[in-house]
Amino acid sequence: MLIPSRRGSVAREFLGLSAALGVVAAALACGLAAHDSALVPGPGDTPRAARGPARAASVAKTPGTATQKPAAGSPAGAELLNPPPPESAAGEPAPPAGGAGAGNGEPKPKTDDPVRNADAPAPGEVPAPNPADAPPAASEGDAERKPAPTPAAPAAPAAPAAPAAPAAPAAPAAPAAPAAPAAPAAPAAPAAPASTPPAKPASATAEPARQVLRLSAREALDLAISNNLDVQISRIGPELGHWDVISAMGIFDPIAFWNYRDSRDIRQTGSVLQAGEGIDVSNNLSGQFDLGVKGLAFEGLKYTVDYQGQRSASNSFFQSLNPSWTTSLGFSLSQPLLRGAGAKAVMAPIRIARKNKSIALDQFELDLTQTVFDVLQAYWNLVFALKDCEVKQKALNLAQRLLEVNRNKVKVGSLAPIDELEAESSVAAQQEGILVAELAIENAADVLKRLILPVKKDLSEWSLRLTPIDEPLFVPLLPDPDASIVTALKNRRELGRLVKQAEAQDITLAQDANQRLPLLDVTGSYRYNGLARGLEESFDKIRDRDFKTWEIGFAFEYPLGNRTADGKKERAEAEKRRLILQLKNAEQQVVVEVRAAVREIQTAIKRIEANSIAVNVATKQLEAEEKRLELGLSTSHQVLQVQKDLAQAEENATKATIDYTMSVYKYQKALGRLLAEERIQVR
Repeated sequence: MLIPSRRGSVAREFLGLSAALGVVAAALACGLAAHDSALVPGPGDTPRAARGPARAASVAKTPGTATQKPAAGSPAGAELLNPPPPESAAGEPAPPAGGAGAGNGEPKPKTDDPVRNADAPAPGEVPAPNPADAPPAASEGDAERKPAPTPAAPAAPAAPAAPAAPAAPAAPAAPAAPAAPAAPAAPAAPAAPASTPPAKPASATAEPARQVLRLSAREALDLAISNNLDVQISRIGPELGHWDVISAMGIFDPIAFWNYRDSRDIRQTGSVLQAGEGIDVSNNLSGQFDLGVKGLAFEGLKYTVDYQGQRSASNSFFQSLNPSWTTSLGFSLSQPLLRGAGAKAVMAPIRIARKNKSIALDQFELDLTQTVFDVLQAYWNLVFALKDCEVKQKALNLAQRLLEVNRNKVKVGSLAPIDELEAESSVAAQQEGILVAELAIENAADVLKRLILPVKKDLSEWSLRLTPIDEPLFVPLLPDPDASIVTALKNRRELGRLVKQAEAQDITLAQDANQRLPLLDVTGSYRYNGLARGLEESFDKIRDRDFKTWEIGFAFEYPLGNRTADGKKERAEAEKRRLILQLKNAEQQVVVEVRAAVREIQTAIKRIEANSIAVNVATKQLEAEEKRLELGLSTSHQVLQVQKDLAQAEENATKATIDYTMSVYKYQKALGRLLAEERIQVR
């Protein structure tokens, strides 16, 4: 009897001890769960960047974390609740374990908490923070934001405390967690990153594709000649001059004319001699016509050839032919002897119009020359902007390389952090320089587009990316200043235009002087006449040429004072003097421009030579300074300074080459040979 009673007491003691251990385990589980929930960040605890993407900020419990021990001095359970996430083969955190299929491969029952909606922890297992508890990271594409979990959610772990004592034996099951490695499904679950916000499409952030137009300087000139609005506007000038000449020559066009007049005259008669005896009322009916051709001849002769006719009918007793036709055919002439006499006076408007047409053609050539020069300048400015950006990119690469070297030395403690900061500052400065260079590229491209591209309603040409394919070539040119001045004075269209304006003014001056003369014209006419009852019979009389009339006379006029003609003449003389002074002034300007162009070429050649030497020296200095830096004999500040010197030298060399190219174009423009050098003919 004693033995059974002893076993029963031992069993009761064991059960009591087990119950006590269960209570302690439950209390420990509740405390750890509360500590776990306290570590889950709230909506305002950490910044968005620290939380990471939505539903990926929390750290899940991984196999083996139950055996990790907290570091000395750290709070109890800190390492257990926040273990470092294992990295996948791609270097990204592994997806959280403990979901469906984790551990023994069976899904765990869900909790009743609608906020967490997490898997219930096994008895004795420390619950890992649920990803659903962490607030989702904000993204640009989110139109709405989910509410943060309420603080009441951590109370859910109190539910596992319900199985009081029986849960205690399950505590040793914690070491069974390493069985989770059977879930190497972690590397196969890169689906977890799918919970992060989707990346923006490339089209939303990257610059849209632009069409590229590769062109040479010659192709740019061809496009400008065809499309440039300034050229098209200036091209109308010679056309207007041509029509002015046609209009002026119209003074010699013959003029056909026809006149007709019909009249009736009814009046009382006061004498028998008016209409005859017994006729108290005179009734006369008359009709007249005149048709022919008149005009002006080259010597100022005015001519008229016409056919005249008159029909009359009357109740007069004295009219033997009633009705009757009186006709005549002949010509009349008027030749000026003083004012308006001679071919010069008559042809003056035509000669002036022809001079103006030639002047308009010279102006068009001047405008075309300026447009060609502007296109070439814009083309090479774009070339320089692109090459300047390349130089700045090279300087940026050097600065970044030095920054990387300084960072590595700072990490190992062989360099002061101030050197790293100085290198970072240099990189930032070079990046700013690239931004400015890219802006210069776009501005230079727009200037060239405005000169060469056609105008479209949709403005599609402004989105083109222009890519010059010509490279500046350095062929030394040593012009002779004196010979260049002689050539320029002979070829410059500005001087030719002023000379033609002075010649046109001479014509105007001669015409105004002629208008001051008195009018003295000699006139004459010769006609054949006919008279009959009918028109046809009257014309037959003309053909017989039995009846004729001729006359000759003179016309004379002299204006008293003649201030109008005197004022025009004096004004024409003053205009002539002004044109002569303008011509001399233009010649001086041409001399100065040619001499400046020659000096600019000479200076550009010397600049190219000097900058070439500067680039070579700066390159060697940089190589030497970098080696000295490796040996510890130099500082990063000195290397950065040499890098700046090299970048400036390369930029100056590029600028000098472009400036030399433009100085050659300026020289050709100063000589008036730019169009000829570019094989452009004006027709």
